[in-house]
Amino acid sequence: MALVKCPECGWKISDKADSCPGCGYPINKDINMNKNQLNKCPYCGDPVNGTDEYCESCGMRLSSYKDEHQNKSNQFFSDSNKSNHYSNTKQKKGRYLKPIIFTIILFVFFGVMSNIINDDKEIAADGNGITIETETTMAKIDTQSKNSADEPAPESVFAIDIFYLDLYNNYEDYIDKYVTISGPIDYVSNDSSFSIKKGIDGFTGMISIDLSSPYKTEKGKYVSVTGRVDSKVLGYLYLKEAIVESYGKSSKKIYKKQKEDYDEVKANEAQSEQEKRKIEVDQFISECKTYNYDELRRNPDDYLGAKIKLNVKINQEMDGGIFNGEPYYRCNENDDLDMWLGNEYLVEHSEAYKESNIITDDIVTIYGEFNGVTEVTRALTKTKESIPSVKAVSIELNN
Repeated sequence: MALVKCPECGWKISDKADSCPGCGYPINKDINMNKNQLNKCPYCGDPVNGTDEYCESCGMRLSSYKDEHQNKSNQFFSDSNKSNHYSNTKQKKGRYLKPIIFTIILFVFFGVMSNIINDDKEIAADGNGITIETETTMAKIDTQSKNSADEPAPESVFAIDIFYLDLYNNYEDYIDKYVTISGPIDYVSNDSSFSIKKGIDGFTGMISIDLSSPYKTEKGKYVSVTGRVDSKVLGYLYLKEAIVESYGKSSKKIYKKQKEDYDEVKANEAQSEQEKRKIEVDQFISECKTYNYDELRRNPDDYLGAKIKLNVKINQEMDGGIFNGEPYYRCNENDDLDMWLGNEYLVEHSEAYKESNIITDDIVTIYGEFNGVTEVTRALTKTKESIPSVKAVSIELNN
């Protein structure tokens, strides 16, 4: 069953209906007309022969009625056939259109995914940048300005997070490596160059940072940068091809945390060094012994470097001059009168391990290395004497 238009009013009706429900047009009557079978006069209703040209009862011409309704009937069937053809064509088109649309969608989807994968591969091997990896994050340094199109792309490298003071003191370990540092800005040359100096010894001691692209900075502000360690010249440590990772409060927070960790490490190193020094001193003390005073004066070269032990009183502390400007003590061993005015020694003590602050008139035990004799001139008598000299390693207070 199909829907067709009524030849009379245009309503869509079933092709199986006897008449149009809208206007009452006889559908089957058109069909009978199409077969040239007219049983009743359409004007008076009396029976007629389908082949008669005029109605015998009313005299009306039947052929004109048949011609009129034959045209409508033909139009009706023509419209019906067109409708059926359109419906069938639409169904066929729908049957093929859906797979075509689905296929197109699949091609588009896989094309997009392929581009994404290729883009990821290109990014991973991008020649316009260097991938900088840290323990917690990754940064990309743009080096397009320094690499021409025909130059090979640089390989990925790691940027090392390090406190700037540690970098400055151990820069040899980081030459041509990428590092990330944070600190306060002390000098600003221009928008592409500034320096960090705080805590670095020396008049020219500082880290000079050259940015790969301009960035507005101010003196006293905190900054975090990643760059390549280039060289150190006359106290200037140069960081090249740098980029600003962060600026302001976030960089200050990073600096404080790194400073705390750095100070803690240095304190532990100092403690470890002190403990190590104490062990070395104890070993040295165990190897020291006493020597005859006259033998030291008479044959000083025979005892150079000997580990010597002295029990003396500090009678005078001198500012320096005899031992390369280093401070030294004038010490005397005890005498028969217990006045500690016996044999005299000159003792350099600047690097000595001391149990406490040593002052004049303290009685101490000195462990050190024999350095030969030093000639001194007495102020009152103007006579010259050779006095044994010792470089102290450890001084113990005996008071």
